[in-house]
This record gives sequence, C-alpha cells and structure tokens, in this order.
Amino acid sequence: MTRSVSGKGGGGSRPLEGRVAVVAGATRGAGRGIARALGEAGAVVYCTGRSVRGKPSPYHRPETIEETAELVNAAGGRGIAVRVDHGVEAEVKDLFQRAEREQGRLDVLADSVAGQDMILAGWEPTWKTDLSNAELALRQGLLSHVYTAKYAATLMPGVPEVRFHAGALRGHRGELARGCQEGPELPGVRDAAVPRPGRGRWLPTPES
Repeated sequence: MTRSVSGKGGGGSRPLEGRVAVVAGATRGAGRGIARALGEAGAVVYCTGRSVRGKPSPYHRPETIEETAELVNAAGGRGIAVRVDHGVEAEVKDLFQRAEREQGRLDVLADSVAGQDMILAGWEPTWKTDLSNAELALRQGLLSHVYTAKYAATLMPGVPEVRFHAGALRGHRGELARGCQEGPELPGVRDAAVPRPGRGRWLPTPES
C-alpha cells in the first residue's frame, strides 16, 4: 500500500526523494527488486526479512537483507536492514515503531513476505495434504500479512488513497494448504486493515 504521492516528492528521476518505504520480505526475489527500485527513485527503504549475515532463515539461502540494503544505497536511496520475522506480531510492531521514531512517516509498504513453502514441502491435492505444520504455515503465510498491514496503517494518517494489490485473489484450486495461505491472504489483510475514519480508503491496483 502507498500514500498518493503524485506531485509531492522530488522531481526528475528521483520522484520519491524524502519518502519512506518498508519492503517486507526484501531478502531476495521480488522484494529485493522492489527495494532497489524504490532506492533508485530516491526513497529511504527499510529492508526486512529473516536472513542476516551469519544467521540465515530456515531456507538457508545465501542472500541477506544487508545485501539488499547495500543495493538500495548503490541505486541512490538509503537502505536500512532490519531483521524481522513478520509472523511474530511483536517484531512487526517494533519495526513500524522504529520507522516512526526515525522517520516520522511511512509512504510506501511493499509486502513480499513468504516463508511458508518449505513448511508444507510440496503442494498436494487436498486429500493428500500433510497438515502437521499447518498452523505454522498459516501464521507465516497469512497472519504475517495481517500484522504487517495493521501496523503500517497506523503510520499513514490522513492518507487520501491506499493502494492495495490483490493480484493473488485467483487462488489455487484443488490445493487446500496453498489455497488457505494465498487465497484468503489478501482479502484478509484488506478487511483487517481498513483505514480508520478519516484515514483514507482502499483501492485495488490495476493488476488486481
């Protein structure tokens, strides 16, 4: 979600100069690319995830949020790496409180949090699904997004528009675990984080 920023940021090739973004799940993939692009546009970008140097996430992948922050810096923005498990509400709350203390505002939230795939291993038809790790998977694949949207919304008072990407609403037919994670994920966030009175309205992005 974003504030409506047209005409308010810097000009030229740095339209987000002075703006503040949080990219949740910035360790690799789409999250890393989004963080770098925001940096190129001039934003301050908080890059969050579980993988830091010397302490990888359960994926044991080599990428880290520090690397992403360095890419943001190299692109011309200001990258700030913050280790956050978005499935833990207290850590998410601390993240946004820190952003408020340090920057006094939040203009962009890009939520690219993942982490559930490894828990359920391979996707299976409903009747073959192993649900022994289902509660943990739903926490990482569903509640993580609800927590993130909830605390981001508290930093966006007076927002005339909140852009909401609902591209995952297509769901996954026949795959119970994945459908429960990714199917309800975004409408759940939408319903949980509807802006308070006077704080704007949700709008779908063109990709929805």
